[in-house]
Amino acid sequence: MDKLVYLEENENECILYNDGKAQFQLASMLLSRHSKIKFSEDCLFYPASKKEELGNSLPFKKDDYLILGGILSTSGEGKEDPIKSVLLQSKKNKNVFFAYDCLLYRINAFSSIGAVVKTEDSYTDASIYFDKDIDIDEPQNEEESEHEEEYIEENITPAYEPTKKKKIDNLGYSFDEEEINEDESDEEDEALPITIKKEFIPTSKSKPINLNVNPNYRKVSETKPINDLPIKNQIKADFITNSKSKPKKIVDKAMNQYKIYVYRKPKKLYNAKILVFSSKGDYSIYQQEFEKKLKSINRINWTRITGYCPSKPEDGSFIYSLASKFDMAKFNLLCSCVDSYNNPISYLISYKEDPYICFVISAKMDASIVGFSSKGINIEDPYIDFPSLLELTSKKEIEEIEEKTSVNEPIKEEPIFEFEPVIENKKIHRPSVRRVFILTRTLRKFEKLFSKNPASRYDFDSTIETLITYPRDELNSYFISKDNKKIDSTSPLNIYKFQFGSKKDYEASRLFYCYKKDDERKLSNDDIIIIGFTNQDEHEDQREEAILGSRYLLEGASLHQLFVKDEDSDSLDELPYLSKMQFSLLDKASSKLPIVFTGSAGTGKTLMSVAQYVDSKDKGGSILYLTYEPSLLNNVDKMFHSLGVKNPSSYTYLSLISSILDIDLSSSYAGLAKFRDYYFNYLQKHKDAKKVFSSYEEGDDLCLASYCFYNGVISGSSRLLDNKKKILTRDEFLESISKEEAFSNEIKNKMYDIGKSYYEYLVSRKLYSDGMLAKLLLNKENKPVYDCLIIDEYQDLSEICFASILSLLKKELPLRLYMFGDDNQTIQPTLFSISSAESIIKQLLEFKVKLNKEYLPSSYRSGPTLINYINSINKVKQHCIGKQNKEKDMEESSSREDENDLFVSYIDKKPLFDSFVKESLEHNSDIAYIFPSLKEKNDFIKHFSSLGIDLNILENITYIVEEAKGMEWDFVCLVRFLSSSKNSFDAMLEKSSGKHSSFHRMLFNRLYVGLTRAKNKIVMFEDNLSPLISSTLLNTPKLIATNEEMKGLFETSSSFSSWIEYAKRLFKARQYQQAYLSICRAKDNCPKESYLVAETYANYEKEFNSSIFTNANRYIDMFISRNDLFTLKEAYKRLGNKKKSSLLELCFKANVDASELVNSFAKNVELCSYMEKAFYFDRVASILNKKITNNVERILKNGKRGR
Repeated sequence: MDKLVYLEENENECILYNDGKAQFQLASMLLSRHSKIKFSEDCLFYPASKKEELGNSLPFKKDDYLILGGILSTSGEGKEDPIKSVLLQSKKNKNVFFAYDCLLYRINAFSSIGAVVKTEDSYTDASIYFDKDIDIDEPQNEEESEHEEEYIEENITPAYEPTKKKKIDNLGYSFDEEEINEDESDEEDEALPITIKKEFIPTSKSKPINLNVNPNYRKVSETKPINDLPIKNQIKADFITNSKSKPKKIVDKAMNQYKIYVYRKPKKLYNAKILVFSSKGDYSIYQQEFEKKLKSINRINWTRITGYCPSKPEDGSFIYSLASKFDMAKFNLLCSCVDSYNNPISYLISYKEDPYICFVISAKMDASIVGFSSKGINIEDPYIDFPSLLELTSKKEIEEIEEKTSVNEPIKEEPIFEFEPVIENKKIHRPSVRRVFILTRTLRKFEKLFSKNPASRYDFDSTIETLITYPRDELNSYFISKDNKKIDSTSPLNIYKFQFGSKKDYEASRLFYCYKKDDERKLSNDDIIIIGFTNQDEHEDQREEAILGSRYLLEGASLHQLFVKDEDSDSLDELPYLSKMQFSLLDKASSKLPIVFTGSAGTGKTLMSVAQYVDSKDKGGSILYLTYEPSLLNNVDKMFHSLGVKNPSSYTYLSLISSILDIDLSSSYAGLAKFRDYYFNYLQKHKDAKKVFSSYEEGDDLCLASYCFYNGVISGSSRLLDNKKKILTRDEFLESISKEEAFSNEIKNKMYDIGKSYYEYLVSRKLYSDGMLAKLLLNKENKPVYDCLIIDEYQDLSEICFASILSLLKKELPLRLYMFGDDNQTIQPTLFSISSAESIIKQLLEFKVKLNKEYLPSSYRSGPTLINYINSINKVKQHCIGKQNKEKDMEESSSREDENDLFVSYIDKKPLFDSFVKESLEHNSDIAYIFPSLKEKNDFIKHFSSLGIDLNILENITYIVEEAKGMEWDFVCLVRFLSSSKNSFDAMLEKSSGKHSSFHRMLFNRLYVGLTRAKNKIVMFEDNLSPLISSTLLNTPKLIATNEEMKGLFETSSSFSSWIEYAKRLFKARQYQQAYLSICRAKDNCPKESYLVAETYANYEKEFNSSIFTNANRYIDMFISRNDLFTLKEAYKRLGNKKKSSLLELCFKANVDASELVNSFAKNVELCSYMEKAFYFDRVASILNKKITNNVERILKNGKRGR
């Protein structure tokens, strides 16, 4: 044969014409990527001379060719494989054909003199064999063709039964479509009769008959769904393979009617998805946009391909008027199928008066009705049956006040913050298949995009979930759909890029990634690393961005690990990843135990402590993780959850003590707030003490110093380990602080008087401070013992507190003690040091142990500009107070790689600062105002509330430095840290009066902690400073002197609607104070109920983070009333209430033991509030009732069987 012969090579192959289905769409997609196609090594040429003429490849433009058909290969096990090859014909020269191998992306046969198709023993000219009336690549009626394809993909998959030997008789029907609605009889589209001609069957005796068949008119077999969805009589066809018959196409006259209608995404669009508009506000941005489009439609149109379930409405039915006089106000938008750009393909709407009446409407301009059902419509992916869909999308409608209704009729408000049970009915996500990382500099670039375009956040989360959860074959298909390409670069890494996002605002954006195995950093070949991102306007910079990202990665730049965003849990969606140095230090630590890691803010101490816990847990044994600040523990628990650690033994010092000693902290703990009240009352009653202290102008500083000496020395010294005394004597106290040169002996004696009086007050009221709790723990018998102890922020503990925790560690070598901290972040001096830790270890454990030290020098949070300023302050501190040791006084450095350095500026004029505060509240900025003392904070709130600023807003953006420790904000303003202690700083700078003073070192440390709370911007406000302080401590920051400079610090303003959306996002992330702040900024546009909920949650977070538990029962009752079981469990843990935590878990444990449940309830019932009692009683009674019912049914069933 002197022509190209297209034929089947074995019995598992069959030739199909191009019907536009998924296999041919994929082939078309592959072809569209070529500008030239290479010939395979064994390619056949007709005539042979064409081989030399064409060379190694064929110049190719897809629009110049038609895909006639292809060869489908099956596995023989009922599994459908992709098209093996396709046959193409040139539109310009009808004699030019070539066969394209879809697996090797090569041409395996080329002809310029025609082609034939071989079927059994005959040959048919290819042009005749694949002849058809409607050209697949160029539809005669584009709109109609698009609707038909969409409908096929969403509702019916045709069945094939490949065979080799038996021929099938041609089947054909003539079918006239009856008029659908006599009101619409004038429409040409519906009046034309449709004739279905005979379908093509490969045969050796006849050429194929022209096809003018709507591929939707096919009879389908009712088979069990492929994905085992629990739908009876669902219409979805299997691909059946055998060796006895050729492909069979079956047509049914009643193909438009179905028993059950299933809403599916088009299979030909790999990245299409269905957005379900739940009552929780998921995809609310798109829901509002789509509803606006639907409201602009006044008629939806029936077509010849409309599907009906269970049948077409009867003539005269009101259904027709719903379509011809369409009013979206009568319907609810339940969901929408969208493409990769989140552009709508179709909508599923439900009639409000009868929700089971549903329409599927095409999103095309003609608004055609793709499907109608009077029985509801199920969704396939994600699978949701219609009743569940209604429940998921139901909303409390806000009643519009019409003129005819009463003016006083209340509006029904929709709550913003709603909870589903957290322990039950939890949303199930696909399991993670691989890990995904991103360069920190690239993540910060994405964060800028999120702030400018909030919708991009959804696209980013969706992309990351795909990369983490898709199996390799699905991920490859996803990459193909996103135009995945390899970057041609000089980098030793293989770099790829693909299209990011689904909005036209950034449809030209590209995301760059690679794979890199790194044993030192524990990266595997399967890990995907995102190394770059280009915006819409950076198309020309793509190659440069890819090469730059690879260079950063090879040089060991910082990474973040990304996780699937789960709004129903307390996990993080990104987490910093350890550097090579950090991994190396932890790997070596096991041979250097016990060990302490010290480093400045942002060096990754907490991250390393979490990693060490995970590693220790994998090695077995009991591990205790401890930190002092509640806000730090909250963040650590989120890290554990993201890393898959279940039920970690993580505690604050107070919650651990409470759980072991079984003490109710909500009514018995006395912290700094209690001491402050007592201190000022004491001075009012003792005039001699007030007179002595009045010589020291900064009175609030003396209050704090007195508390530190009480907590860290009088009731916290390690000297209390050797005797039965509860506090130090006066002589022991004065000896302990003899090197403290900041205060006179007279002031020190008065401080002791206050401390002793305060201790006696606590004893009389049965209250406990930290030191008192530590003594109780030290003296307790039968306390838990742990194999490994990990302490984060060790500097916050007093000596006695450290000793009490150490008593829980198993006394054996090697001593598995890991400590992490930074002495420069000591804002409440306790005189606890590394040397005192070694002494306590020796004293308690009775064997000599060296505490090894490792220093972490580089900050990943702060940029070079801020670090330089901090280093300049540290030099002043060393000069004024004196040096400590080499590690503590070492200069800090920055490892932050992005170009957005964190700079410091300051304002020194009160009117300009007032304008700054007002301006900050008009912007969507994550801002916090931090103060050195409670007095400064209260003065600030009082002043700005008098200027008309909402008191609730002020209270939720202001923090004293103790409250801010361990927290971060995008924008931080430090208020009067130098001005409030002006005399102390002047004295230190002029006379070095702070030599060897823990108190004066604390003043510098507090400034340091405040400066390191910011992620991007810092502004300081200082007024009435001496020239010496200004020139020494404010010589580096930039002065903001004009209103224009001040306004330049902020982004664009935000409307109330975005504040509410922002509040929802923060609330789901359990950042309650920030959520409440956003609600306050939304002002009158927030429902009152939501406002009160946000306020209560914010107060809970604020009080518990400050170890204030007096309102604990009130918050617990609210969590129960709102079914917020997750926060209820969190509150129990933070209170150290192990018994109630255990009862809560038992109440939701599968197959719980009845006696264990009843006993736990009996032990807790008297400790519960009324609402807790009612909640647990109902839950326990329900479980017992169910168990009794099951037992009775089992007994009766066994009785019938004669047992």
